[in-house]
Amino acid sequence: MFSVVRIFLIYILYFNLAIKSIYAEKFIDVTTENQFKDALSKKTSDEIKINIKNNIIVNDIEKLNINSSISKITIKGESLSKSKLTFTHQNGGLYFDKNIQEINILDITLISSMLFNNNENIKFENVIIDDGSYIFNMTSTKENNVTITNSRINPPEIKKSFLMEFYQSNLYIDHTQFYGNKNLLKGVILMRNEKEFLASGKFHLTNTLFSGGYETKFLDVNSVKEIRFSNSEMKESFGKNELYIKKFILIISLLLKI
Repeated sequence: MFSVVRIFLIYILYFNLAIKSIYAEKFIDVTTENQFKDALSKKTSDEIKINIKNNIIVNDIEKLNINSSISKITIKGESLSKSKLTFTHQNGGLYFDKNIQEINILDITLISSMLFNNNENIKFENVIIDDGSYIFNMTSTKENNVTITNSRINPPEIKKSFLMEFYQSNLYIDHTQFYGNKNLLKGVILMRNEKEFLASGKFHLTNTLFSGGYETKFLDVNSVKEIRFSNSEMKESFGKNELYIKKFILIISLLLKI
């Protein structure tokens, strides 16, 4: 009797493992530009996971579009030093349309511009950004979250107004360092959240450093409903207006070293 029960339990265990392996999405390993483009255009599933194993260089002058049937995408690397995604043209990069509900970018170094169009959940974790522009347009989605954690954003090599622009977003930044220079003409982050003439959304900043190298400003924030800054520091700003916040409803906490 004991043997029968034991065999039955082992059978159940292996059956569950087999089911999980069938439905689990595997990472697509890429080592070349063409492999990366092919992975972005796959139509076999509504989710793709791309593992960048080395330095991928993309020479396209336009942004690459993700397959319209994809609802979730993960782009990760082996490590920050080993894996890098580089777009050689300043207008190149990645475009994430609204059909992609969830975007995860992990463990990788980026020289790339990215445009996000009404996606629900966007996460950057353990990422180094060496150059590029990042625009988050969330004006047509009811709920969205942009999370940046354990990352480092370095000064850009090409002149631009801001490094990151957020429109009607919920933005959460934690354990991240931002470094600016004279190529950031207006500041590091622009945030515009006015919705139907009212402030909306959240901006939470914790355990984060902004350093301007005495050459740029930091934040230009307008019409955010809830703002929480804690255990963070802003230093070496260009001029006196390191932090510009207008038309907010509620600052719950502002524990910020300037």
